[in-house]
Amino acid sequence: MGITNFALRLVLSMNAWSLNPCPDEQSAFISQRDTIPKHGVYITANDFLNRRPRFGHTKRREGIRIRYGLMNQNNLYVNTFDSTFKLKAGDYWGYRQFNTDYRVIKGIAYEIESISDGFYVYKHVSHSSDGSSTSYFFSRRIDSTILPLKRKNLRKTYKDDKVFIQKLELVKWPMSLFKEVPPQDKLRIVALYELSHKHQISNYFIEK
Repeated sequence: MGITNFALRLVLSMNAWSLNPCPDEQSAFISQRDTIPKHGVYITANDFLNRRPRFGHTKRREGIRIRYGLMNQNNLYVNTFDSTFKLKAGDYWGYRQFNTDYRVIKGIAYEIESISDGFYVYKHVSHSSDGSSTSYFFSRRIDSTILPLKRKNLRKTYKDDKVFIQKLELVKWPMSLFKEVPPQDKLRIVALYELSHKHQISNYFIEK
């Protein structure tokens, strides 16, 4: 059976405890080491940072599917064994499926590749008759506008971060920045940013 929009809003309001702002995004993200459902919906960015997907589940008979179409391109449908929930654009931030997290913007799902305080990297795989191609994007905050991961965009976004930009200029562009480097096979651009700020290596890949 289905569920009305009113009932859905009631369910979300009852779970409002997970919407509290997070003072330190990276530490809050890393600190959640308890079991995370394989599937679920992130209503807000803080749901993602706190590792608390709504409608979380691990059973195969329950799943998340996104229906794309002319009239409902941004709608997300959550199927459980007895109900279907529909969330419209603006009612959710992203989702988690098979232990992989996505941020959805204008009907497009961007896989969250890496998270560092002040630098968030996403990727999107496009498919065509000629094959597939991977594009990378970034944002300075987890809930801010994402931009193609290009040198000019990094320069503009981080113009006040002189150390990062100086290190960026020393690296050959563009492909070498998208190569994985040890010890945790992180993208070179991410390792470069974290080195600039002396961050510890993010545990995002471990938590997957």
